Amino acid sequence: MTTLLDRDRAFPELVRVLKSGGRLGDLEMTYQREPPDEFARKLAKTWGGFSSMTLDGWRALFERHGLDVIEIDDFSELLADLGSAVRKELGLLGAARMLWRLLLRAGLLRSMIQYDRIFTQGEGIFGYAYLVGAKR
Repeated sequence: MTTLLDRDRAFPELVRVLKSGGRLGDLEMTYQREPPDEFARKLAKTWGGFSSMTLDGWRALFERHGLDVIEIDDFSELLADLGSAVRKELGLLGAARMLWRLLLRAGLLRSMIQYDRIFTQGEGIFGYAYLVGAKR
């Protein structure tokens, strides 16, 4: 799962359906450090209410809902090279197709520009991690 807007409502249900020892994997945008309040407000506005937490916050959320954190794979350092990795993966033709789709959908293009601005402003704040918890 990924990007839950109401985590305190969703987690009890996710845990409820797990057997004892069952595992829950969560791929999440994280904060490498707490963002300034103004940046957090701008992020929530841009992303429709989304907010995140530091890895310590995610660990606490898992534990509060009856999950023992058994794995955290923090790959935040890869975010800096994400754009070049995507370009390399898509190749010239794939990048051209993506650009064409963006140009045909003005709303999508505006959103992509907003996201790019947020990521640029959030350099050193954003991270990404995969967390795995086991039900107690």
